[in-house]
Amino acid sequence: RERIGRFGWKSQQATLLELRVESHIAAGALDLADADARAMHALARRSQALHARACNCESQVAARRGDANAAVDAATAALATARRSRDPALEGLSLLRLADAQYRTFDGHQAALDHATRAAAIFERLGDRARQGQARCVQGFAYSRQSRVTESREAAGEALALAQAC
Repeated sequence: RERIGRFGWKSQQATLLELRVESHIAAGALDLADADARAMHALARRSQALHARACNCESQVAARRGDANAAVDAATAALATARRSRDPALEGLSLLRLADAQYRTFDGHQAALDHATRAAAIFERLGDRARQGQARCVQGFAYSRQSRVTESREAAGEALALAQAC
């Protein structure tokens, strides 16, 4: 195995695991997704960026299992680590995962809205329309949880337009 940069091959392996986590989640194979998230944690020993990515995957699995509090905890850890890594895209993704977890709780709707709004702004600045659309989608859910129907529809409409543009 050729080493690519300081953590290059680990980063490539983590990227493949992230994609597999998303695929397992989409297929409803949450045990397999959880195993891949744990494998990512094992790769992340000395890399803050890899640790944040692993925590983001852990958050997604917990959210899909219906454990919003565990999802918030994992996403909060991801965000703290992402900020230390000084990677705007990773910070945006961590904000997105935290917002997604928070809107699923009983009392985190405003925090979810705030975090999704910040994530959308980061992704817009980076030109990442797909993630910007995901952030707007989470904003729509958060608005909906607050019974703010007009804002929810506007956010969902923008999310749809961004998805179609991709």
